[in-house]
Amino acid sequence: MRLLLTSNGLRNDLLVAALSELLGKPFAESAVAVIPTASLAVPGDHGWLLEDLSRLYALGWRELGIVALYGLPHDSVVDRLRSADVIYAEGGNPVHLANGIIVNDLADDIRQLLEDRVYVGVSAGSNPLVRCGHDVA
Repeated sequence: MRLLLTSNGLRNDLLVAALSELLGKPFAESAVAVIPTASLAVPGDHGWLLEDLSRLYALGWRELGIVALYGLPHDSVVDRLRSADVIYAEGGNPVHLANGIIVNDLADDIRQLLEDRVYVGVSAGSNPLVRCGHDVA
């Protein structure tokens, strides 16, 4: 399992370099799937989310996709995550994100997907791995 857990996203060159090393290939040849679920449960201004997504997009991915855990069929969510080299879980409310994973029966799928993908957890996005039974030690 290749994890990059951050408190505030890819805010500096060191974190971008760490992601690049974990990925093992150029961003331009890679796809990232962003899970914004945790951010959706937080009220107020979401400028921080747009700034983080802008920084992520600026890395020049082959594809940047947004994956909604709620409202899409299970197989559609898994297919979108499977097509990505990086699964990027945004910050916000960790309970909302963990519930989205559990209620939609995604914990085992995500565990399996992380065997050969990079997981980037931003703030609250770092927490659900533990809540869903993933051993991050």
